Amino acid sequence: MIVQIRDGAALSSIPVASLRSYLDSRGWDDTGKWGKRPIAVFSKERGGRTWEILVPRIESIGGYAANMADALAVLADVEDRSQLDVFQDITSAGADVIRVRALDGPRDKPLSLRRMSELYRGACEMVESAARATATDKPLANYRGPLKEDVREYLDSVHPLPDYRGGGALALRSPVPKRFGTREGLGCDSRAPFPRRAALKLAQALESARAATDEAVASDDSAPFREAVPHGVSSNLCEAVANLARNCGGIEIGLSWALDRPSPPSAAANPLFAFSEHSADTLSEASRALREDGGYEIRDPRRLSIADDSA
Repeated sequence: MIVQIRDGAALSSIPVASLRSYLDSRGWDDTGKWGKRPIAVFSKERGGRTWEILVPRIESIGGYAANMADALAVLADVEDRSQLDVFQDITSAGADVIRVRALDGPRDKPLSLRRMSELYRGACEMVESAARATATDKPLANYRGPLKEDVREYLDSVHPLPDYRGGGALALRSPVPKRFGTREGLGCDSRAPFPRRAALKLAQALESARAATDEAVASDDSAPFREAVPHGVSSNLCEAVANLARNCGGIEIGLSWALDRPSPPSAAANPLFAFSEHSADTLSEASRALREDGGYEIRDPRRLSIADDSA
């Protein structure tokens, strides 16, 4: 699909930092300033020629939207992709992206209104469960009551990305602040911002839930889920994933990390988790068991090392 972006507001919304991170990740070189204006020249050799992109150093410069339009046009030509694809990747450079896709049916066929609403609701509950696990010092098997302020603020910052291709898919943009300096410069006690810790907790919880599902089926026991509570597995998470898997004929959940803030070495580059429709009953039963535990706390939590933002 050939798509050109001409909307000035959309072009002006592209952060300079995100464009620079995108270019750095794809091998473009910053060759210095363009004359006396606050503009950097990025260049790259491709197809027997030298391509150049002018990147403003400040977002208040005149003609900012026009510069972004030119950058998109060049990148689309160099990468042989739609400008919309490039635009989405650049705007996601400053965010972790959570992708949820139904396994039932062809990828290019949209879900019905009812099933799409279930996809949105399940994704929201899943992300909320990870955020609530991030916001507490003691892991809980079940979360109840009003949301803490940092959880509420985080959920308000997460927005769905448009999916012009259709199909049973949903992409959520979870913004994270750009990182400056090195770990040594920030100090050993530095912690990743809440949005990054929430995304990492989600990845950790999904991996633990997937492993617990396999173990529970083999042992006919909910103990693997209780043992996974320290890693973010809760009644809330299990029920959300169970509903997604049941209503979507199986669900695939993937994460990709913001280019502006690389992930810690402990995290997989692009984690992907799949739960079949058949796993929904096991997850629902695990949710019931964990809910009965109520405020069950793990006294000696075996936490994975994700608090330090070491990348």
